[in-house]
Amino acid sequence: MRGRPTFEVWLPPDVARLHELRVRLGDYLATLQLSDRAASEVVLSVQEAAKNAIRFSSGRTLHIQARMDDDELEIVVSDQGPGFVLLPKAARPDVWQVGGRGLFLMQSLMDTVCVDSLNGARVLMTKRLADAQRRSAA
Repeated sequence: MRGRPTFEVWLPPDVARLHELRVRLGDYLATLQLSDRAASEVVLSVQEAAKNAIRFSSGRTLHIQARMDDDELEIVVSDQGPGFVLLPKAARPDVWQVGGRGLFLMQSLMDTVCVDSLNGARVLMTKRLADAQRRSAA
């Protein structure tokens, strides 16, 4: 992550804590005056990354960071797990398939999704926010 995060939270890898993450992230995004749609897309993407870390990582903590840089929101979700290789574009999941939609959703809703697995798993997501995706300050 370039620069210092303006949002940062550490959580145990427990699905019961995802609600807290959604609320805290939503509060942060409200300070950025994102549109409801843009904020919902970011919250859903971060929730999916956090759920994947909880489900597949053996790490003891989740670390979520976010910062706004000009018109680009950068978010990092990291853990101490083994990491994984991200395919260029996750396949569209079968409508009837149970689970397996997280990476597809993240890649569909965010502008970039990258994975760094050198020291644990880090999912870096960015969303460029045009004026239409921000509320007017009026």
